Amino acid sequence: MDLHDDQHPSQPGCPRAAHSCMRIIIAPLIFIALTGCSSGHPKLQERIAFWRNTLAKDVPVGTNAENIRAWGTAHHVKFDYLEQQQWLYANVAKIPEKGIHFPCSEWNIILKITIDSAGRSVKTDVSSVGSCI
Repeated sequence: MDLHDDQHPSQPGCPRAAHSCMRIIIAPLIFIALTGCSSGHPKLQERIAFWRNTLAKDVPVGTNAENIRAWGTAHHVKFDYLEQQQWLYANVAKIPEKGIHFPCSEWNIILKITIDSAGRSVKTDVSSVGSCI
């Protein structure tokens, strides 16, 4: 079988441009599907709001890393330090997905606190990450 220059070798009859186009279309669709799953989960949104409010109240910007770790210990939050990124990072909750557990079975709530060179927080962030296929 002869392949033309514009055909993908692993997919006979599939032009390279079409194969690349499929990747460009499919990747954003998967991202949108996974993001959409988390935004519609009321329990997840409730817990994210709880942790954002808790950090704003208990760990304001300017708190030193030692006090943040002490706060974490008192609240059963185990922070890891990612030195290269200068983040204190913790997975504080797992929220199971309701119904069919596809593509994600649960959502993890992540706290991320950015620390400056003086050892003080400069930014806090609460996000969710799915445990997905």
